[in-house]
Order: sequence, then C-alpha cells, then structure tokens
Amino acid sequence: MGRSIFPFFFKPGFLTNRFNEGQRVAYVHPLRLYFILSIFFFFALKITWNNEVQKATEEIGNKLNQEEVIEEVILGIFGVGEKENNSEKENGVAELSTKVDTLKAEWKNALLENDPLNNFEIGGKESRRQREEKGTAFSIETDSSKEAEKDVDRANNFTLIRVNEKQLSIGPNSTYRALRGEWRNLTDEQVLDSLNWTFTSSFERSMWKVGLHQFRKLVENDINFFINYMFSNLSLMMILIVPIFALLLKLLYIRRKFVYVDHVIHSIHIHAFAYLIYGIFFLIQLWVPFSSSLVWVFLILVTLYCFMSFKRVYKQGYRKTIFKFLSMGWFYFFIIIFAGTLELFLSLIFY
Repeated sequence: MGRSIFPFFFKPGFLTNRFNEGQRVAYVHPLRLYFILSIFFFFALKITWNNEVQKATEEIGNKLNQEEVIEEVILGIFGVGEKENNSEKENGVAELSTKVDTLKAEWKNALLENDPLNNFEIGGKESRRQREEKGTAFSIETDSSKEAEKDVDRANNFTLIRVNEKQLSIGPNSTYRALRGEWRNLTDEQVLDSLNWTFTSSFERSMWKVGLHQFRKLVENDINFFINYMFSNLSLMMILIVPIFALLLKLLYIRRKFVYVDHVIHSIHIHAFAYLIYGIFFLIQLWVPFSSSLVWVFLILVTLYCFMSFKRVYKQGYRKTIFKFLSMGWFYFFIIIFAGTLELFLSLIFY
C-alpha cells in the first residue's frame, strides 16, 4: 500500500501500466483501491448532505413545521421571493403567504403596464384599464396574462409531477398537505377518486395509481430514508459506469494493442482518484463556506490528472490525446446525466 500512494497521487497512469505489465503484487490491487475510496467518497457526500439539511432546518425549522420547511426551501430555490431573516418573523407560514400575494400583485401590475389591450377601446367598450379600475377586467386573455396565471399557480402549488393537466404538488393548498392530513387514512383508490381526474384508459389510471402510491410513501415517511436509499443506488450506478467507461476507451483506442481488461483497470484508477478528490472537497464544505472558485479548482485538478493518465497509458501525441480526451469527456458527461436521471427515476419507482 505504501509503495502505491506516491505514484497514485503524482504519476497518473503509472499504477495502470504496472498492473497491465504484470506487476500486481508490489502495488495495491485496483479493486481494493476503488472500493476503499468509493466508501470514503459516499461517506463524505452523505455527511455533507446531512450537515446541509441540518443547517437549513435550524434556520427556518424553529418557525415552521416539517411540511412548511420543505415548501419554503423549494419555493426559495425556484425564485419565489427572496429569503428574509426568519428570526424577525413571528409566523413563518404568514411570511410564505405574503410572498405569494406579492408575486400575484407584481404580475397584475405588469399586465396593466405592458399589455397593449389595456388602453384600447374595442367596439366602443371600455378599455381593460378602465374596467380593471372598476373591478371587472377585460375578458380577452393575452399570452402575458396566461404566463402570469401559470407563474402564480407555480407560486401557490409547486408541481412535483405534472402530466396532461394532472399534477401532484407542494404548496399552501396542495396534494402534499392533503396527503399528510385528511387523505392520510385513505387508500390509493380513494385518493385518486378525490382528485377528480379524467383518465383515457384503465392503463393510464393504473400508472397514476402506482405513481401516487410512491408519492405517498415519499411524503408520509422520513425523507432521510429515501435519501439513504438513493445514495445506495447511486454507488451501485457508479460501479456499473466503470465498465461502460472502459468500453468507450476500447472504442477510442481500438487500434492500440490493449485488451478490454486493460481499459477496465485504467477506468478503475481514474474513478478512484476522482472519488478521493471530490470526497475531500465535500469534507471541506463542512468547515468552509461554499465557493464556486473552489469547485473549479477541484474540477480542474481531476481533469488534468485524467488527461495525464491518458497520455501516460496510451502513449500518443498531445494532439491525438487532447482530441480523444475531449471526446471521452463529452460521451461520459451524457452517460452520467442519463444514468443519474435513470437512477433517480428507478429509486422513486422502487422505493
């Protein structure tokens, strides 16, 4: 193990070459290195996540209950009002309602100022502004008014799931509140009936019933159970990513005299180093405020390490190495996005 530390940090690709050349006793086995550093990475990720959740809860949890904490965080993320000092508020729920009312008023004023129909009289009738002042707005709907209604709807009910006008939402008068309250003792069929949705087929109803069942499990249980479940699936997803990464290397370097296993070993070493660096980054976040410049430092460090590993292992010129490295980066980026989305979807389905 001691002989592997220095080359692992400062000589990218060295351990891969030594292992592929048959020197497998003198240095730590790639699989052992991978699993140790992957455990370190996901441990750091989990405790950092728990720390952020705890800080967010402490900031607003003294005024809001669990449901309202979730609403406040989500509405804040999506830009519905700016965060204020909650210690100055006597009631967090009233603050949230005020934000929504302010958003409605801003859109109403924007419609009066920017809609060209406001100041036109059509067919000898009063203009929209005149009728607005009397409390009876002009009946023609414009694109801006429709967008205003959509944004106000998003403020009142943040939509978690929305398909063909059917939605499950979080908000002051939402599905989320109902599932934790008056719907808690109802069956999935009874909840589905209470939503008064129209289904085109029994299959569509069955699919929504499954989705509703999973949504209820997510709402009614401790969210930390789902987070832990998702993290466990994420570690499995990354294990499956390693051989896929190796397959892409095989295709990029198909003319080189490397067997597939050689690329797998290279993939393992690259991911192990990334786990180490990003794990350190997450641990730093426990004591240092988040900084975008710090993110770039760690990202550039991993990128340079991977590039030098490509150069040392495959022994090609800088021009070819840069081209293949960038191509690999784009492929890998889309694979990670697809795999991450699929992992989240499957976690929600099978949770």
